[in-house]
Amino acid sequence: MSPRNLLLLSLRQKRRILKNNINLKSYLNNKFALQQQPVITNEIRSKKQQESTPQNHNLQLESVSEIISNADSDLLNYVPEQNNYLEKFDIEEFSPLIDESNSSDSDCIDLLEDSIDLRIKLQKWGTGHNVTHSAISDLLKILKTHQCFSDLPSEARTLLQTPTTTVIRQVEPGQYCHLGLAAGIIKVLKKSNSCHETVVVHINIDGIPIHKSTNKQLWPILGSVKDVSDSDVFVIGIYEGCSKPNDLNNYLRDFVEESVELISNGIIYKSRKIDFQIEAFICDAPARAFITSIKNHTGYYGCGKCTVKGKYVDNRVVMLKTDAELRTNDSFRGRVQEKHHNGISDLEKLPLDMIESFPYEYMHLICLGVTKKLLKLWTSGKVKVFRLGPKVILKISKKTRKSWQVFTCRVQPETKTTFRN
Repeated sequence: MSPRNLLLLSLRQKRRILKNNINLKSYLNNKFALQQQPVITNEIRSKKQQESTPQNHNLQLESVSEIISNADSDLLNYVPEQNNYLEKFDIEEFSPLIDESNSSDSDCIDLLEDSIDLRIKLQKWGTGHNVTHSAISDLLKILKTHQCFSDLPSEARTLLQTPTTTVIRQVEPGQYCHLGLAAGIIKVLKKSNSCHETVVVHINIDGIPIHKSTNKQLWPILGSVKDVSDSDVFVIGIYEGCSKPNDLNNYLRDFVEESVELISNGIIYKSRKIDFQIEAFICDAPARAFITSIKNHTGYYGCGKCTVKGKYVDNRVVMLKTDAELRTNDSFRGRVQEKHHNGISDLEKLPLDMIESFPYEYMHLICLGVTKKLLKLWTSGKVKVFRLGPKVILKISKKTRKSWQVFTCRVQPETKTTFRN
């Protein structure tokens, strides 16, 4: 059995296998000792007992040849017959017993490996189809009623090797749990069966409200492996609290420490070292300002790409200058424009370009930014300036409805549906 398969066993199964091996070894040793013990006549046994001393409790039996040399001459013709019998018994009687034991032991190992293979398949089935723990537990109990599956666990937590404890630390005003960056990457590599010399990762950090009626919110740290087909987004760490973390660096501590370790030493996967690199942090404007510890995008010095100073116009800050000096990684780390910074982020400990590694992403900038703003102006803006007429809006709506037939929406990870009228 391979060491990888042995690690998948529960403690109870390991004890059972160890007990069976000990019993088998004891059984074979006893058989060998019984067959190798010489046949000694009463005369020889009496003579040997007289020669032995009472203090020698660890006396071992001599071989048949030594006993023959010390026996009386009138017994010489008798002892070789016993010796021939022993040799015949060893060959004809004991060898089949050893072969039968080895065959039985091999069959047990094959059955055990089949059981482990079935367990691995059940694990992949449960996690691949998002089966609930209660459903998996019910299935295991049904399978265990058959003697062929009696070695399967009774609970889904045992089958899936769910950790019994979770390390949660306080990050005011909430708490944080770090699940691991390397663990998520290895899961993606196992699923894709791909081989890479370097793993390039994209990171996302954002706030998510849990309920509308409370201030409870989550701040997960998510990751995605670049250039891997069907790479699932995995959770690196997650924060829960009534507001975003008060201390940014305390929130990022576990992530930064593990990232520094992986960048320095790489990831060990299938006994091979894979280099690790973080290419970009893909976040919306508030989250980007939070994790880099700079002014918000609504501030006078909130632009993350240039040093332009905003101007307050019609209840908002706008950036009118288009030829301002561009920011660089050196100018950012050197605090050339001090008013742009709120503090020092621990992300600066990583070998990142603090400007290029934090891009302005398309979804919030275009789809939910400019496009959303234009649609509001066209449909509900001022009549004389932007607002379109009712007939034009109706015509646009009809054409949009027709285009729904060719648009697809990803509802679930493995399911695609088409919009209908």
